[in-house]
Amino acid sequence: MKREYRNLVSVKPTLMYREDILELCELIEAQSGEEKKIEIEYKNNEESINITDIESLNSISDIPPTNYMSLTVRVWKETNIVSSLSVSFNRNTISYQLHSENETWFLGTDSKLRKFFKAKRPWYSPIQRFSPFISPVAVITSFQYATGLVKGDELIEGVFWFAVTVALVVITLLMFFQKIFPYVWISLSGKEDRKFSYEKWTLIISVLTLVVAIASGLVLPMLET
Repeated sequence: MKREYRNLVSVKPTLMYREDILELCELIEAQSGEEKKIEIEYKNNEESINITDIESLNSISDIPPTNYMSLTVRVWKETNIVSSLSVSFNRNTISYQLHSENETWFLGTDSKLRKFFKAKRPWYSPIQRFSPFISPVAVITSFQYATGLVKGDELIEGVFWFAVTVALVVITLLMFFQKIFPYVWISLSGKEDRKFSYEKWTLIISVLTLVVAIASGLVLPMLET
């Protein structure tokens, strides 16, 4: 009796470049007498690209990043699929399904995949996770503090904190629409092709966000007391 092994695994926020996609494909190893085939569907606001071989992936450049991609790797032996990997990246969700007829291969590859996706998790993952709870509190606290300053005839400070409130609202909206700190960020460009990487931009923005959030959410209540 032939046995098959399958799983469906949810993945946390991921940031990937072309080199990472190639690394992911290489995790699915074909044994002697087997053939590996790759299918990648890459969509952004401008175009949709279908890739069926590694050479084509290496030749692509100057393509805008995306938050949608599907990747399928199948390993064939004669006319049968003996193992496969399907990964779905879709804005707010990422998941992969692994299949194999070989238990040892299945368990070993699944372990490699879990380590891979953990390594590709962006440093801002905790911010992305907790921002829906922290951002509203920071906005409300900053607005209340600004209103109190204006009512107390401290107009200059009041205007300043109203500006801080507006900045917090803008940052919150950018995070909500995933213009910053996205759950999925994939680029077909190589890391060496980007003079100033996405990680550095998000680091600068996050530092500014953190400073403002701490000032409005922690310091201001202390000043009021």
